[in-house]
Amino acid sequence: MMNTPTQPERPNIRVATLPERLGAVDQRTTVVVIDTLRFTSCACTALAHQASAIHVAGSISEAMAQRDALSGPVLLCGERECKPIPGFDLGNSPSEYTRGRVGGRTLIFTTTNGTRAVAAAQRAGTILLGSLLNRQAIARFLWKSSRAGPSPADIRILCAGTNGTIAGEDLLTAGAILAAGDFPVTDEDSLQALALWNRVCSKHVGDPQSGQPLERESIQTFFAQTDGGKNLIAAGYQDDLALAAELDRWNVIPRLVSPDCGFQGVWV
Repeated sequence: MMNTPTQPERPNIRVATLPERLGAVDQRTTVVVIDTLRFTSCACTALAHQASAIHVAGSISEAMAQRDALSGPVLLCGERECKPIPGFDLGNSPSEYTRGRVGGRTLIFTTTNGTRAVAAAQRAGTILLGSLLNRQAIARFLWKSSRAGPSPADIRILCAGTNGTIAGEDLLTAGAILAAGDFPVTDEDSLQALALWNRVCSKHVGDPQSGQPLERESIQTFFAQTDGGKNLIAAGYQDDLALAAELDRWNVIPRLVSPDCGFQGVWV
């Protein structure tokens, strides 16, 4: 009698709508940090344009101390209240992270929400940065890594939020990742994220003529209705909504190698 190969169990994946809702994580946990507007979108763009590594800092002074401790070309990056930090090299707009500006350089980010979410996930064994720009790459990575172990993978999608409140753009991105990977979801926050994604982009599902531009337009319109989007528009960064709404632009995933080495790009 032939033995039937056992199928790997499906991953255990959950959404945390804010850092304080992440719960306990350990070395077996993979956390995908999302700050769609705009830290994780910038990080993906920077590594796609050959930045060497990305470090995060909880404060401006910590970022400056990290710069002084690192060798090689280093750029200080980030924002406070959506605007560039005085004395820093770059702000928090994806348009700034061109190959000519960041290629071969180490970046140190400090932002209002995203880098704090990374700190909340620091005990996890694997930390990734996700956005709409790399959502298919994230989904592929999660499925592949979930099959590598003997037991179901523990995966959390962590939304950074906006000033301590749930960010619609982050929840939408979480839903986009769940939909791209067709992941099984049972917890309330994951179901909410998936329902939001389906609602925003439902007119394009199954429509081969819709294409990326219309889907991107729907996402951008949704972004403009969120608190994070409204903050960017008020600060004069409305063009960043379109940049962050571009689905599957990059196949690179920022993955934390170690605190000393920072996030580096994994291409999938």
